[in-house]
Parts: sequence; C-alpha cells; structure tokens
Amino acid sequence: MKIEPNKPKAEVKTQEVSFEPFNINRAPTKIIDYAENNKSAETATLLEDGGRFWALLTRGVKPTGGYSVKVYNIKLETGEAGATRLRVLYKYTDPAPDQFVTQVLTTPVELVRLQILKKRPDEVVFIKG
Repeated sequence: MKIEPNKPKAEVKTQEVSFEPFNINRAPTKIIDYAENNKSAETATLLEDGGRFWALLTRGVKPTGGYSVKVYNIKLETGEAGATRLRVLYKYTDPAPDQFVTQVLTTPVELVRLQILKKRPDEVVFIKG
C-alpha cells in the first residue's frame, strides 16, 4: 500500500450572494417564457437577461395548493485557480395531511434575482436541504 503525503487543501473563498424573490409575472419576457415552457417539470436553472442573473426553480404539476419551493441561501465559491461555483440552497414545502388547500392543479415556482453576480459562474449547483 502506498501512502500519499497530506496535501494542503485548495483554498476556497466563499461569498454570500444577496438575492430578492421576484414576481414571475413582472420578470423579463425571456424569463417568463422559460418558466412557462418548463413549469410542468421539476427544474432548477440559472438564467441571464440584460446582464442580470436569475435563479428559477419549479416543482412541476401538483394535485392541490399548499406546495412551494423557496430559495434560502446563495453562495459563490472561488477557488485558487479562479474557478467559480454558485451554490443555490432551496427547500420544498408540502401541505400537511389535514391542511385545507385549494383543490386545483398548481405549478409552484420560485424566481429570485441575484444582486452581485457579474458573470456566469463556471458551475452552478442547486442543493435541496
């Protein structure tokens, strides 16, 4: 068995990315169109329009109201070589079994506008937690 010497871990700089939830109906046309074409599937993507970046998450078609998706944290990691990774943390909420909900098909969507992102990161990771 060959034993490798301990290598120092590459230093990663982590920066919080401020964001704001955004009403999908007030978003740029390109974002609205993408959401409309993809809301029936469970998706998560980073979109760009007019020099601004948007994180869009959809849950697909749900049988009732009471379902949601919510972004709660976004971090930008930069490695020593300058490679960047955007980590978008989100959570799902489902209705409680005894909760009164709208009896209609719904398509939960979360759209957030990122505040400080100047260019597309090398990697984008969506983490459900």
